[in-house]
This record gives sequence, C-alpha cells and structure tokens, in this order.
Amino acid sequence: MSYDPKKYRDLFPLGFFEFQDKPISTWFDSHRLFALNAVPQKENEKILSPGLKVKKGHIKQGGGFSNFMIFEIDPRERVLSVEFFEDGMYYPLEAFEKLQDPKLVTNAGYFYLTDDEERDPVAPPKVRTGNLVIEGGKLINLPVLDRSAIVILNDDSVNIKFLEAKGDLLLNGNKYEWVGSKSKGNDESIVIYNSSNIEIPIVKDPVMGPSRMVKKTYIEAKPGFVLAVCKRLEGKYIIENISETRVLINDKDLVAGIPEKIEIKFGDVIEFLSVDSLKLEDVKTAVSTGPMLFPSYEKTRQQVEKEFSVPDMANPNNPHEETKKLARGCLVKLKDGRLCSVLIDGIPQAGDIYPGVTLKELIEFVNTHYPDYESAIATDPSSSVKVVFREGDKTEIFGNLHYLAHKKDKSGKLDFWPNGKLGRKFNSALVVY
Repeated sequence: MSYDPKKYRDLFPLGFFEFQDKPISTWFDSHRLFALNAVPQKENEKILSPGLKVKKGHIKQGGGFSNFMIFEIDPRERVLSVEFFEDGMYYPLEAFEKLQDPKLVTNAGYFYLTDDEERDPVAPPKVRTGNLVIEGGKLINLPVLDRSAIVILNDDSVNIKFLEAKGDLLLNGNKYEWVGSKSKGNDESIVIYNSSNIEIPIVKDPVMGPSRMVKKTYIEAKPGFVLAVCKRLEGKYIIENISETRVLINDKDLVAGIPEKIEIKFGDVIEFLSVDSLKLEDVKTAVSTGPMLFPSYEKTRQQVEKEFSVPDMANPNNPHEETKKLARGCLVKLKDGRLCSVLIDGIPQAGDIYPGVTLKELIEFVNTHYPDYESAIATDPSSSVKVVFREGDKTEIFGNLHYLAHKKDKSGKLDFWPNGKLGRKFNSALVVY
C-alpha cells in the first residue's frame, strides 16, 4: 500500500523533501509530507459578497504555524441553513456543487462515519453522540445526551443553545415527560434510546489509523417498563413492536422505555413537542455539536464535563482532552447578530510542523478576535474542519485537506492515495446562501 507523490505534484508546492525518491507507504509519512508543504497565509480580509467577509492569516507556534480563516456572516443580508447529506455522505466540493448557488459551506455537527460499511455488522448510524437533528421542520433524531446545538428557527434567526435531553411528548393525546437514556428522570418519565446507544469500539485501520466499528447492541427493559420500538414517519414515531425483555437497537429505530401503567398498542403515535425549553414547532433546522465555548477556559472545561462526561459508546475518541492539538472550528455569535465561522487548520499527526490548536488555544484565539462575543460553540474538529466558498468566480477549499481516502484494490486489499482536494465527507453543514 503506497503512492508515488510525484503523481500529485500540484498537492506539494514546496516539493517532496526526504520523500523525493521513494513511495509514500505509511499514514505518518503522508501526513508529514502534506504538513511540510503547508504555506503560511498572509493576513488579509475581503468582502466576498454583501453580508459575507473572510479574514485569513496564520498563527505562529514555536518552529511551526497553523493557518486560519474566519467568515463573518450577517443574517440580515444572507440566508443561513443547516443542510444534511444523507446519501453517500458527499465530499466538501461535491456538497458545495450539489446545492443551489451557495456562497459558503462549512462543517457543522458530530456524526459517525464508518471506514468500511461492508464490514460493519449493522448499518452505521447517520447520527451519533446523542445529536438533535431537525431537517426541514421534521424531527430526524432526538438526543439521549445533554448537548449543545446550532438551531435555526422558522423566522430565520440563528441560535446557539445548550439543551438538556428532556422535554414533552404526546402519546394517545396525553402529554408526558421524556428523558434521554443517559439522563436522570423520575419513575414516570418515558426514556428514549437511539443509535447513540450502539457500541462503537475503536479499531486500528492500517491506512486511516484509529477508526470505529459498529456492533449490535441490545437494550434491556428496566423493571416496571416495556420497550416500544418506533419507526419515524414525517417527524412523528409510530410504535411497531413492544417487548417486555429486550430489543436490538439500530440506526432506523427509536426505542422508548414506557412505564407499564401507560397503556400502549401497535400503531400508537408518539409526537415530540419540545427539547428542554425549545419548542420543536418553532424550529426549521438544527444539529447538535459542541461543547459551548466561554471566554473562561475553566468554565469551558466544566461545560465539556457536562456534555461529554457521560460515557458514550458512540464517541470513543475524545477531541477535548486538554493537551490534544487538532484542526478545530467553532461558530461565534456576536452581539450585533452576526455569526462568525472560525476554522484553524492543522495536521497534528505530523508533529509540530503544522499542529493545529488545543481547545484552550481555540478559546484564546476567539477572545483575541472577538473579546465581547455573545455565545460560541465548537463544531466537529480534526479531519472534518473544512470550508468551501466562492471568491469571485473561483471556488476555494480550506481546512484539513491532507486527509487520506482509501479504497480496495482488485485483490480486495486496502489501497490508498492522497485526497488533498477533498477532505473527509460531509454529513451536515452550515450553508450560507
């Protein structure tokens, strides 16, 4: 498994260094070659279109650096949306071209991506880590964990919210309290399980490095409860199976643990009314991400504990460890109503050449540029950090573009090549029109 870097000269403007006369045969060497070819961006800002400004530059870090971009978006002049790419999980450029005349597309929420769908014992969930997902006003996924979210209301206002996994629902015309399976409720609460209860342990992929593999997981009925397996239909959920013992959880089901004293039958409809204080009827689109960021790093660490301290089988790699440098992104809402998309690139797998930043360094960066911001939320870090935008007639791509793609060769073995113009695939994105 290797590639000849000379076949991809356009990806390596500064040359091949010690890799001049040999093929790239390891994950580490490929990342290092991309890092050695990173070029510091000069400080610059430009208006891309009315209500959309870009700022470029780089952060000096010891003997290395990391490039950054900031996009300032005025919702009074631009339309914002959260878009989902369910079929095939589009590469950034493909996602950009799929949409109708977008000005900018950047990553949003946390999602599970399998490295090899054919090997997974069950279909990978589209959504992981307890995400709230609302698409086109319809509830797609309900969180079983407390988690922050980007929320766009029907009046087109953009909100950054921390939401507890609780709310109200209707069942047979009666209103009940629901809680996520990893939250605390009372003995009368309806408990919600979803794909975030699936076990996804870490495996070592020979090309991609640490990755994940879905395993079948059963949910056991608690004493005094029955399990109702529901199927989604137009944002509502219909009970299709009832068990007093256990059920297999997968990405297509929502399982509700319902107290035995509540009478239910096949065909009953569950309609969710709210998540925390957020009325779902008011929401156009939403996706969970997080954690919330605060000017104080200590307060942010407390927020990380709130959102990530509950053991989550679907999130085995914690990107918020204190010393971990990564490419990172966040959304910052300013007091004048503007929204800023901040992206700092990095290839930490190659050492200190082009390292990215820690969570604390991200907060310090935001404080420097926007010392009086209203609220902020981290978006999916690492290989998901990317943006596609138009500058004049030219389409530009930025962020973690070194990431390798891989495929199987004719013999069935994994083969790989540099994927420097595509980056990791999108499942959800914030789009500026």
